[in-house]
Amino acid sequence: MRRVRVATLNFREVRLEDPRRTVRENLDRMKKIFEDTSYDHPDIFAFTEMNPFLGVELNKSVELAPEFYEESLDIFEELARKYEIYVVLPTLEVVSSKVYNTVFLINREGEIVGRYRKVHPTISEMEAGISPGDREVVIETEFGKVGFLICFDLNYKDIIRKTVERGAEIIFFLSMYEGGLQLRCLAFDYGIYVVSALKLSGCTILNPLGREIGEHSHSPYVRIGDINLDYGVFHLDYNWRKLPEIKRKYGERMRIYISRPEATFMIVSEDPLINVDDVVKEFGLEYRYDYLQRANEFCRRLKTGNL
Repeated sequence: MRRVRVATLNFREVRLEDPRRTVRENLDRMKKIFEDTSYDHPDIFAFTEMNPFLGVELNKSVELAPEFYEESLDIFEELARKYEIYVVLPTLEVVSSKVYNTVFLINREGEIVGRYRKVHPTISEMEAGISPGDREVVIETEFGKVGFLICFDLNYKDIIRKTVERGAEIIFFLSMYEGGLQLRCLAFDYGIYVVSALKLSGCTILNPLGREIGEHSHSPYVRIGDINLDYGVFHLDYNWRKLPEIKRKYGERMRIYISRPEATFMIVSEDPLINVDDVVKEFGLEYRYDYLQRANEFCRRLKTGNL
């Protein structure tokens, strides 16, 4: 089993008359929320897009970025180290004369282990002086591979596909808008976990069937969820008759979740000594991705007369 406890939030912005005071207030509130959530012992905590600058006009945020960029990192590097929690920190990054809408991943030792720069900023962001990033990023952690999408990125299949192809098992979606059906489709279509941290209400943790998991803990704005990354996603075709036999042998050690309308199911291992790959080999199961590829190849060969 590879388990990870995730904490994510929707952040209620404040708008003070002085934009610098707004940023300071945001940083203070972010710090308090993080410290309060530490008592739930998450492995990783996700803030939302441009979190320190929420409530500040975009042009002014870009102007203030050089003043607060390094300070924001310093604060959460220290907190990550103190509480031994990974931090997903979106902020404005300043590199020479350029400003990026960036998310940093800080590990338990307080070290930056990777960053992703938003590949598809909105027109208003670019007009305000935010530069687009140029590539997807997937970071390997002690519990699995994580990738990132920032807000408007969700509308572009290129960055999603590349992130998944590089092996992301959890995608963190950090956004000014909720994502809604798009997020559920992302989780289901690619068979991955999706965690959203939002400016508005409705932060979510979705399993690979697109179902919401986790609960609110000390705050209605923070959601905590336990993710088990020892799982597999399958189509019912050719597999469904084997499920009773798997259940008879393994019982609760192998949890099976069927999503009948989509003819899809998911197996999750609850046994530290047996992983899902072992069960796949034992019972001759075929992962959904492999089955769809096989069907596509069969179709191609039939069309070309190569069967």
